[in-house]
Amino acid sequence: MAFTTTMLSWGTLEYGKKMGAQLNDAKDAICWATDYLLKCTNDMSERFYIGVGDPNIDHKCWGRPEDMDTTRTVYSVSPENPGSDVAGETAAAMAAASLVFRKSDPQYSELLEKTAQKVFQFALQYEGAYSDSLGYEFCPSYCSNSSTYKIDYILGENPLKMSYMIGYGPNFPKKIHHRGSSLPSIAAHPQHIGCEEGNQQFFNSPNPNPNLLVGAIVGGPNQNDEYADDRADYNHSEPATYINAAIVGTLAYFSDLH
Repeated sequence: MAFTTTMLSWGTLEYGKKMGAQLNDAKDAICWATDYLLKCTNDMSERFYIGVGDPNIDHKCWGRPEDMDTTRTVYSVSPENPGSDVAGETAAAMAAASLVFRKSDPQYSELLEKTAQKVFQFALQYEGAYSDSLGYEFCPSYCSNSSTYKIDYILGENPLKMSYMIGYGPNFPKKIHHRGSSLPSIAAHPQHIGCEEGNQQFFNSPNPNPNLLVGAIVGGPNQNDEYADDRADYNHSEPATYINAAIVGTLAYFSDLH
């Protein structure tokens, strides 16, 4: 979530003027994430919360968020068990987001900036896993001719003539690795769907996902430009917030050039 916020914030900072009416949507998405990150830092004197849920359990359960009843284990880092990597990335996310809101919401911007300083100090003072990854710098000058090619590739100019953005163009992945997309909605199926039922009836289903996750970008093809539209192939068929966040600024940059 922190990396997603960092990328989306820098994309908005650099190319927000090109986003038009979508700028407010981008800010809303950033604010949703930073509100969550702020809650994770409420107890910075003792610990910093970094995640909820046991991935070993959650990944085995194919169910809707509304039906989730697995144990919600909370993970944190502390002076005794540090995590400089996650603290450093969270600080970067809040610092970048504070710049996004500097003019539109100065009070919120100041809160993010002060919290970023506090989290970064935590990362420096209690160095632990991957602490040498601190201090990376985001370079916004990534838009070039090669980027044009990559965007075109993602949107369908590739050997398979497939758009890897869901809902864009006539040919795109139909069986993506996404629970909300592949399981029926509450309106269509109000009954509870358990983990095992979800796996057997929906995860293993040969049918296309019933809910279209418009705009989501999947992992994409393998090194040979091959893509199997397979829900089980999460390496290639799973969409993620950090994938979409990285492309928002790039698309905004090119929006008035084409």
